[in-house]
Amino acid sequence: GALPPGMIELLVVPAAFEALKVGDLSKLALDQELRKSVRSYLDGYRLLTTTLNIREPRYLGIKVVAKIVSSETHRPETVVARVTELLRCYISPLAIQTEEERLTDILGSGWQGWPFGRDLFLSEIYSLVQQVPGVKHIVDVQISQRPVIPGQESVLQETPQGAGGEATVPHGTDLAAVDRRRIPVPTDTLLCSLEHEVQVVEL
Repeated sequence: GALPPGMIELLVVPAAFEALKVGDLSKLALDQELRKSVRSYLDGYRLLTTTLNIREPRYLGIKVVAKIVSSETHRPETVVARVTELLRCYISPLAIQTEEERLTDILGSGWQGWPFGRDLFLSEIYSLVQQVPGVKHIVDVQISQRPVIPGQESVLQETPQGAGGEATVPHGTDLAAVDRRRIPVPTDTLLCSLEHEVQVVEL
């Protein structure tokens, strides 16, 4: 909703680049020290009649399950790693650097992380994955989502693939399958990656 007159709301995303690389969403939590330091810095610039509200954005966690056919000339595990890394770099509130130049080319050098309020389209995922070296065909893509509250996230947000057992997520935040072609994202919300699952299948 609209803010009352004289109030400025600032949404702060901590610079948790390395944590996001390994899927640690807990580091997106806005701690009191960072909040105080941002407020202290901005207090010197605001009008006395202005009130600052400093808070975390809302985060929406996205899990992609992609079934692909890999090219005969590429090792399937290499293709899976590339697709997973591309998805993690794309569905992220911050720009995550990747060592693979070809993945950077797919994202584009201007990609700075998910913009506030930008909807996610299923067709984008198809388009991105299809460009990954070694992907011959995409058989299916499914998306699930859940709210992410950084302070309630465990360090390992999901059970790694092949480890067995169920993923541990905060109570009441089960993944919900998305059966539409567009995920609407509110203006105060950013997307972040959950543990994506890339399966190589044979036709």
